[in-house]
Amino acid sequence: MYFLNFLSSTKIPNFLFQDFKMEEQTLINGENMMSIDNNINNGGSVNNLQQQDRLSSLPEPLLTKILTHLPLHSAATTSVLSHRWRHRWTKVSRLILDSYHFHMSHSSHGYLKFAKFSATVNHILQQVTPPTIRTFFLRYPYPETEDEIEKWSSFFAIWIRQICSRNPEELMVTLQPPGEISPLLTLPACVFETLSLVKLELCGRFVCEFPDNTKNRGFVLPNLKTLELNSVHMSPDLMGKFVKCCPLLESLSLDLKWVENRLVMEISGANLKFLDVEMNGSSEHSKFLIDAPQLEDIRLHGCFAYYHFVNNQSTLIEANLGFHPTTIFQGKKDNLSCFSVLFGEISSAKVLHLWDNLDVLNCVNANVLKSFNYLTGLRLTYVSAFKGNPIPACLLAKLKWIEMDEINGSDNDLKLLKYILRKAEVLEEVFVKVSFMEVATDDETDQDLLWKEIEFCRKLFKLSRKSLTCEIQFSGDYIQSSSKHSQNGSIVCQVDSLNQYELLLQM
Repeated sequence: MYFLNFLSSTKIPNFLFQDFKMEEQTLINGENMMSIDNNINNGGSVNNLQQQDRLSSLPEPLLTKILTHLPLHSAATTSVLSHRWRHRWTKVSRLILDSYHFHMSHSSHGYLKFAKFSATVNHILQQVTPPTIRTFFLRYPYPETEDEIEKWSSFFAIWIRQICSRNPEELMVTLQPPGEISPLLTLPACVFETLSLVKLELCGRFVCEFPDNTKNRGFVLPNLKTLELNSVHMSPDLMGKFVKCCPLLESLSLDLKWVENRLVMEISGANLKFLDVEMNGSSEHSKFLIDAPQLEDIRLHGCFAYYHFVNNQSTLIEANLGFHPTTIFQGKKDNLSCFSVLFGEISSAKVLHLWDNLDVLNCVNANVLKSFNYLTGLRLTYVSAFKGNPIPACLLAKLKWIEMDEINGSDNDLKLLKYILRKAEVLEEVFVKVSFMEVATDDETDQDLLWKEIEFCRKLFKLSRKSLTCEIQFSGDYIQSSSKHSQNGSIVCQVDSLNQYELLLQM
């Protein structure tokens, strides 16, 4: 009845039970299920198994729901429990197929890896029975040979058509290429005819096949709320039309690699709340016209482009900006003027998040910065280089909290924090996250880096503050501390790496 009598007749390949790693924690009494499986493999008696097998008494819909929330390989393993469990795993509606979770030897030939993975995917798709596949996730490295590319293209088209015929709600495909000159792979048109889609994520060098009537009547994905396109080859005009065809779209992420100059893209979404644009490529003077009256969170990174908001962004909560400095400066006056325009159009933001370079703030018209009437928070990530007054006083005067991430504890970092603390009048909290590891030398030990953190933290807490109520929260690779507990040159730290909860350090 159990594993020993059933294994020889099962149609499920043995590697299906062995090659998927755990992808998430077991849910809803999954521990009981795994303990049964372990007991079987360890030769446990049938009586013990029957005593532990409390899951089988649960209603069938609930059992299927439990299996759906288990990693796929764990769900498939339950087929060896008994005859009743043999095909239950095939009812799952959540398929996570990730080649990175395979135990594949590094010495194996690439084609064998590809053949093994494709055989597994083919088998699973043939076995699962639900008419609706709610979630389908597929990730695989870009094929290594021409033969693999040809075979992959054929398999991929078949898999996507099979999934789209089962009305998926979430479709996520990642194909990581070895370089930007790899051949494009075709994404079947059925993806854009799947009306059930709520989430669509495409990452890889795909070229999209659109339905035949797209140019005349367009198409509509009426339920799509999340769209991510990373490295997908699509013209700006067609991409803009695609976004318009998603009336309920709330989250849009675009990773673009444009090489042509003066491209124009229109992003229009009545319900769009989150917009993420990463510009990578040699394109110059490209423009984005954004019509999103409900936008709350915007992230603009990479090469600088001309961003223009059609509506007043009164709903904006956070603006996250991280442009390559070389695309802003170097005498490009048009870029600098457009940067002021951009800041003026996002001036209703409550939080400003800046990456890499603070000098951009000094390029923005002072009157524009003064118009940030609702600004209360500032995040700075990988910021160290600056000239003059890095943050204009009109901004510092508004801030209630500041967060500095990923700094390396240099004298320049301390200088910036000193400037902030002496100028910010209503500041309530400063969060500082430091890592000395990236700049550590080969001969520096953990104890050396720990001491550096302690010294930096001590100097930080000694800095004078214009706001008497301001507290500083410090977090490093080894210690966490708060200025609230700092008195007379001493600091209280939590030193996790030494398994101590608190350590009073007399400096």
